[in-house]
Amino acid sequence: MDDPQTSPRYKEWDSLSHLLYLIPDKGQRIISLGTQDILVTSLDVCEDWLAVGSNMAVVYIIDRRRRSLILKIRCGNKSENLTKISLSKARSQSDQSGSQSEGRDYHVAVGSQSGQIFYSRLHFDSPESYIKATSCLQIAVVSNASITALQFVPDHRILYVGDESGVVTAVEIKETELSQTVLLNETHSVVQLSLSCPLLLVSTTLSAAILHLNSGEITKLGTKPRKQQGTFGGCFHTRPDSPEYVYAARPGLRLWKCEAPSGAVVVTHIFKGTLETTPNIKLFSETTQVFSLVSIF
Repeated sequence: MDDPQTSPRYKEWDSLSHLLYLIPDKGQRIISLGTQDILVTSLDVCEDWLAVGSNMAVVYIIDRRRRSLILKIRCGNKSENLTKISLSKARSQSDQSGSQSEGRDYHVAVGSQSGQIFYSRLHFDSPESYIKATSCLQIAVVSNASITALQFVPDHRILYVGDESGVVTAVEIKETELSQTVLLNETHSVVQLSLSCPLLLVSTTLSAAILHLNSGEITKLGTKPRKQQGTFGGCFHTRPDSPEYVYAARPGLRLWKCEAPSGAVVVTHIFKGTLETTPNIKLFSETTQVFSLVSIF
């Protein structure tokens, strides 16, 4: 048994309650004169910004360092419930002199419950300047299912989209429009997408598989099907000068380490005993609220 004196003690890193004060409590209904509560429905974060989606079709861009709200992006009409956000940063291209410009571009993709995809490109010239947003482009994905997963390619020209019906779509981002191609039709809801070109890991509530983007070949992870459905995701793990692996969550607090692209299971990590003995995590709040790591999984 681990020594209590040497075992790690988990605690909340920082209180984020101040962020909620930056978002309005109420919003105007689309038809009636009344108001409705604004709920946080999705979230993504990068080095500089935090993107918060809502049930009122608005994305709030928050400066992490200054802890201030700097931009609101409207995505469709007020009835859109935003279910997924992908916020990705890319440096601007070199200027004509060949030196790297100071400006930065941020790409924001947003998925909604009705199956809509919205895309905005944000730009600012320096950390002190305000962000300038381009117009918000919109596309209706193949089905009307809720968007559950988003994954940009490194150059942000293609966005991979997964939805609740199991459809995986490649969305090509152009100057004035978005075009789409269906890549995969799974039988269960997509939980997570992870990209390591030219491989796309597709995790659903039933299974996980590697899609070879060049050939269209599909390789299942492992040989044993899951005994139960659930929101079990997975991701690629790449290090220089070492083999590439996939880590995929499994029921029973298990984690597969698989070879890529073969999908063969190298080892199964079991966390059940470890997490059950982990002390509760204290939160920064006015109450004495705590939670267990087991509840996360």
